[in-house]
Amino acid sequence: ATKGAIGYHLGTTRTLTLEVALGVAAMVAIGFGLGQKRLERAIEARFMRNTHAHRKALTALADELAAMEDHDQLAQAVVDRFDALFGTRGTALYRQDHGADYARIAANDSRYPDRVAATDVVVQQMLATHAPVAAGDLASQVNAPMVWPLRIRGQLSGFLAAGEHRYIESFDPDEVTGVIELANATAT
Repeated sequence: ATKGAIGYHLGTTRTLTLEVALGVAAMVAIGFGLGQKRLERAIEARFMRNTHAHRKALTALADELAAMEDHDQLAQAVVDRFDALFGTRGTALYRQDHGADYARIAANDSRYPDRVAATDVVVQQMLATHAPVAAGDLASQVNAPMVWPLRIRGQLSGFLAAGEHRYIESFDPDEVTGVIELANATAT
């Protein structure tokens, strides 16, 4: 009887310990899940606030760019504004030069080449996809995490090479297209 009582007591203690451990683990998992959802909601809210702020800034930029007549001044204004709006550092703008190479016409640092050949893989990728390119994934002369095509009447006429950015995936391509469309509209 004593042996049975001791065995029962040990069994219940083990069961109780296991139940407590599982209960604690479940509470931690629930807490982590709630925390993760809260974090995701906070990130989404911040992204929406930033997106709204960017769109307002782009609207304000339209008049500023429209007043500029000097093409070089316009290009530098777009590069500066891109860095300011999107938290990048060292953006560059290229335009097609003599139908073959792409010449750098504005930049906020010197990491970029003065010219990029039309055969560069970034240029070829943009021609093939008509979309932004993750240049970091390609072997290219262009040292940039992301490159956006600059088009006039549907033809690739240049590109905007984004500078350093901690969260490159947070770029909204529509917003960047807005900057480029403003530049295109006032550069002709």
